[in-house]
Amino acid sequence: MTKHLETVGLSRELALQLVEGVLEGDYHLLLGAGFSCSAISANSGETLPTGWGLSERINKDFSLGFSESELGNLKEVYEDAIHSENCGRKRLSNYLKSIFLNTVPTWHYKVLKFRWARIWNLNIDDVLDNAQKNPLCDYRINVTNWQDRLKADVAGSTEIQVIHLHGRAKLLDEELRGLIFSLEEYAGALLGHGSWHSEFWSNWYQRPFLVVGATLREEFDLEIALERGTNSYEATGRSTIAVLKSVDSRQRKKLERRNIAVAECSAEVFFEALQSDLDQFLVENPGRSAGALSTATQISFIQQFDTLSLTENRQRNNRDFFGGDEPTWQDILANKDAFLHKTEEASEYLFEDAQGTTDLRVALLSGSPASGRSSALFRLARVAISHGKRPYIFREEKSIDTESIATWLAANPNSILIFDNAGDFGEGIGDLLKKIEAHGTRAVVILAERDARTEALRSDLNFDARIFVYRTIHRNDVERVRERRLTFGRMGQATEWSIKEWRDFFLKDHSGDLFSSLSALEGGGGFRRRMDQEYQRLTGTLTTSQVNVLAGAALTHRLGYSLPTAIATQLMKGSGQQGDLTKDFREIFGDILVVDRNGFRLRHRQLADHFVKDYLNIPLIYNVTKNIAALISPLLNPQVMGNRTYSYRLLRAMMDRRVVLALFGQNTRAAREWYSELSTHYSWNGRYWDQRALLESDAGSHDTAYSFSKRSVSLHRHAFSLNTLGVVRCRAAVQPNITPDDAWDFFSEGNAALLDSRSNPGSGELREHPYITFFTYALQLRNLLKERPSFRSKLASMWEDWMHSADRIATSQSSFENKLRDFRSDWLRFW
Repeated sequence: MTKHLETVGLSRELALQLVEGVLEGDYHLLLGAGFSCSAISANSGETLPTGWGLSERINKDFSLGFSESELGNLKEVYEDAIHSENCGRKRLSNYLKSIFLNTVPTWHYKVLKFRWARIWNLNIDDVLDNAQKNPLCDYRINVTNWQDRLKADVAGSTEIQVIHLHGRAKLLDEELRGLIFSLEEYAGALLGHGSWHSEFWSNWYQRPFLVVGATLREEFDLEIALERGTNSYEATGRSTIAVLKSVDSRQRKKLERRNIAVAECSAEVFFEALQSDLDQFLVENPGRSAGALSTATQISFIQQFDTLSLTENRQRNNRDFFGGDEPTWQDILANKDAFLHKTEEASEYLFEDAQGTTDLRVALLSGSPASGRSSALFRLARVAISHGKRPYIFREEKSIDTESIATWLAANPNSILIFDNAGDFGEGIGDLLKKIEAHGTRAVVILAERDARTEALRSDLNFDARIFVYRTIHRNDVERVRERRLTFGRMGQATEWSIKEWRDFFLKDHSGDLFSSLSALEGGGGFRRRMDQEYQRLTGTLTTSQVNVLAGAALTHRLGYSLPTAIATQLMKGSGQQGDLTKDFREIFGDILVVDRNGFRLRHRQLADHFVKDYLNIPLIYNVTKNIAALISPLLNPQVMGNRTYSYRLLRAMMDRRVVLALFGQNTRAAREWYSELSTHYSWNGRYWDQRALLESDAGSHDTAYSFSKRSVSLHRHAFSLNTLGVVRCRAAVQPNITPDDAWDFFSEGNAALLDSRSNPGSGELREHPYITFFTYALQLRNLLKERPSFRSKLASMWEDWMHSADRIATSQSSFENKLRDFRSDWLRFW
């Protein structure tokens, strides 16, 4: 299956990681000068130079006087050329254009037969631009320069983003602006922490890369990459690999010490080997082929989902399922989990033919934190495989491309879709379910979300999913947990207990709470004690930078997100201290933090909550959260927000005024100051003003709330901002000591905003919200209008209109129907 890649120096495990990773569009491609050097310069007829070769040419053609031993340092030769009387910026610009423009590719089109997450190009030539013209290419490129604004890649596109990190020859002017060849130029590029360079570093640290033609020595910025190393295997289970035509033993050891594997061969030979092994892999694994689906559909689907298979060989390091770490697919493959009673019920509903009456079966796993939902998701995936199904789990990186997924399912009916943290994508999943029904596809979809967000998720789904609630465990679950821990020798203080003592411990002493029981089981201290011991060991030794990173990871993880690597890096810089994030993770944080494909988090979300509450003071929380929000700002723009990228969703959760108030001990003044300090970063953002408006409304500052909500509507008139304006005015209408006339005026304005919200084209995400707002405050307002019959009559007319409209959208939404029933009952009691 991987014999060709093994002949160029990769182990079978590494080769399989690469083949599967390329097939799933998970690998980034990083190109250095060695990639382009076999292309031909049309102007000279010579092959393109490497970094050393370019130094030699510039030195010779402009008589700079460098010795042969000095030519390996391109940045010094380049800087001397700029300031030389024989050269200067204008001549050098024209010189570089003559070499690197109008190139003639040879074998280079072959890299565009593979789907890459992104291509990062350290070259300034147009080799890829011209290579894509070859009809044998499967993909085309969308070229971006490092100075361009950040943009998300387009779901399902047959184009691959190519980011030129050092500039492009075709864009050079007489001043060489945009070119990065010197240390000074590179430092200038890094000053903007929202730049493509920051994006590159974030991906380099935690995503798998295939490095081609970059020695990691001649490119000075990659010298930094080499020193920092990569944690791609720890984060994703896939290793970063460098393809080098030749490498000495010292350089190989240095690369491998930084977690970079080496394939020693020419780039052309390597890509031929990769193509051969990929073709053979698809022959041996026909289920991984998308058949007759369009290329765009295949791309979109594989970029949204990870495949879960029994042959999974990506065992990540330093995980302890029994020690309280969040479960992984590998834990379930190793049968470390107990097959809980509730999971068994879900399995019967989803996979037993005698159960269920619909071709589309949707299970929603809900419940309290750390109740076993994540383990259940993976366990159900394993059950699916035993029924001949192929499970795919959503990566949670950007918005859902519903059309490609529905099309994929129609062509691959054995596919099972799994969405953890489904509340972030509720509207998209709801639209997907509609499309699946429209296609008439028999499908299984498994969702998981916490109790607190389940009701909103059900509303967004607009589908009667079967709900399985995980709160307390069944008595039979106790025996299953015992059996699993006994198998792996992880009984702790319960080693000699009888079955009755186990049941009493779980069901009586801990009231059936799984996390509480397991926390107290092993060693008597459990998960929290383990983390406490590690943190206390570090107390007094951590720098301000390290404390900031640790606090940031805990504060974001308690919201369900990892701290993005680019943000973590900036938190370290922000303290004014020097720090090495990679080294710190390996040597300091390894027993507390985990790195995944999105950044850093604690070993379990419950531990993050414990850490924030017990170890972080409010001033530290204030500063770290403010800095994280400020650092995310440059990463946002309308396109990124429309794609619901990871950073955007993290910020949305962090900006919620209920979250902010809870962090500051319900101190409204502190929350106000926090939002105010971020105004320079977010005054353009409607949601920022929405949250400020609701904060002021909660505090009874109705005039300020009104101003903020009007600002939001003026920036972005959509369902959410209009609903907020409606809330703010309706609350003002029922404030104490208000006159009936003022109350009616405020309520009427609020009603107008709510009517706009319910009819706004973007109201899909907020189906129930304007209705709930109206009914809630109309019931409160009625008491103020006892002596004003004309107002009461108008309110009754409004009520009838809203209830008639609500009845139309309540179909198939049992939770909303129950709410409407309660509102009707309260209304009738009054009249």
